[in-house]
Amino acid sequence: MLKSIYCIRNADNISSQITKKGLRQINRVKNSWKDRKYIELVITDTDIQSIDTANGIFNNKHIIPLKFPDCPICDHQFYGKCQRLDLFYEFLKTRNESSIAYVGHGTFINKIQCYNISKVNYLKRAKPYLVELTLSDLCDN
Repeated sequence: MLKSIYCIRNADNISSQITKKGLRQINRVKNSWKDRKYIELVITDTDIQSIDTANGIFNNKHIIPLKFPDCPICDHQFYGKCQRLDLFYEFLKTRNESSIAYVGHGTFINKIQCYNISKVNYLKRAKPYLVELTLSDLCDN
C-alpha cells in the first residue's frame, strides 16, 4: 500500500513553548501549503511542541499522539533498525488513510527519510517534507 507521509518538524520553541517565530512558521505553512486540505490523518510525537505545531497547522483537527518506547540510537554502520521506526511503520500499516501528516522532531524525520545518520539533513521547522512509502504485509500464503 502506498502512503504519502508529510513529515513536519515542530515549530520553533523554547522550553516546550512555541515562540513568536514558531507561530509565524505555523501560520506560513497553514496559509500556503496547498496539499494540507488533502491530509486524512495527523499524527504527532507526544511532546507539547509537536502537538501545538500540529494543532496550529491543522486547526485542532483530530490528532493522534504516538507514544513509542525510547530506543537507542540506531547503529547504521551495521544496518541496524530502530525499534521506534519499525513501530511507526507498523502503525502506518494498520491505517487506511493514504495521505498522512506526521509532526515531530527532526532527528526522527531524518530516519523516516532514510538519510544516513552521519549526514543528517537539516530540516526547516514547520515545513512539510513529502516521503512516499510503500508498505507491504508479509504473509505465508
